[in-house]
Amino acid sequence: MATNKFCQYCGAPLEPDSAFCSSCGGRQDAAGDTPMMQPNRGSADPGATMQPKQPAEGTATILQPVREKQPSEEMKTKLEGSINSGDAKLQPSVRNYYLTSSSAGDMLLLIGVIMIVIGFLVLIGGYNQGADETAFAGAGVLVVGICLTCGGAVLKKQAAGSEADAIAAIHEFREYLKNRALGQLGVDESEVNIIEPIVLYGFGRKPDDSFVETEVQLKSAKAMNVNQILKNSVDPVRAYKMIDGDTVLSMLIQVTVFYFTEKQILIYSGDIDTSTGKLYNETTMEAYYRDVTRISTEKKLWKLYSDVKQKNIYKVKESLYLSIQGEKMSFSINSELTNSVVDEQIAGMKALVREKKS
Repeated sequence: MATNKFCQYCGAPLEPDSAFCSSCGGRQDAAGDTPMMQPNRGSADPGATMQPKQPAEGTATILQPVREKQPSEEMKTKLEGSINSGDAKLQPSVRNYYLTSSSAGDMLLLIGVIMIVIGFLVLIGGYNQGADETAFAGAGVLVVGICLTCGGAVLKKQAAGSEADAIAAIHEFREYLKNRALGQLGVDESEVNIIEPIVLYGFGRKPDDSFVETEVQLKSAKAMNVNQILKNSVDPVRAYKMIDGDTVLSMLIQVTVFYFTEKQILIYSGDIDTSTGKLYNETTMEAYYRDVTRISTEKKLWKLYSDVKQKNIYKVKESLYLSIQGEKMSFSINSELTNSVVDEQIAGMKALVREKKS
């Protein structure tokens, strides 16, 4: 009698043509059917068995988190030298760039120049009038003004360097997450080449509530205490900066990659803190085309403060929504960092889903 097909890892029943388990996310080998009772590979007892796990009726095939999988040789090459997300290491230049005001240097420069002018005038006036005490006071103000001006120039130079570090960190970590996607899904590029993958770069999700203490501390801290709090914490914190008056940089970023097979959409999404390299949220998903009920995009206005313009400005925040068996999922899109043809790619994904469902 022919046996039904079950997951090689958790024992859950599978559809005959399923390449992945809808319960644990395990990629299934092509060789033959798998018996009902499977060894528990995480057990200390090699002979231990487990009953198949029945998926809840009507639930989407959403997997979070996914077990680690061995990448192919090609993926190993791509991931060689990449960041170990488990070892968070604070990069003070990046974190301070986001969480301290870049206007401090400008303010010191302005005050320093004013004091230089005042000190010079007082010094000249005292000298012309033969008032030595006045002249000495003017000289003192002049020296302080010069020191403040130098300090402001140093802060501006440091801020410029920190901005370069922040931009470099964004590019480094988004490439890391993009390359990580195939390894986490357990597939090779040859298996997901029905159409080009879609890669979205966006703003990182709000961290879990377990991280909220640090964010509250930062919001309530006096300016002099901020650096100390940052020094003692590597928790992910939402923070933004504007450059060139228009482009928004985020300390927390999200990378989402959509791959397409003949029968399924495979999705990877990861959120990482670019100031520490901490990967604080990671999700893999798979869904049959027939289970996708809606694909839509949404744009909303949001307000944030621009250090460059010294005022609040409005920006557009965009999201991609997928509904799978009634469950709605969202993925962030930062149009300033994402490929300019992403709208065409999303339209192509919609057309592919419609074609596969027909």
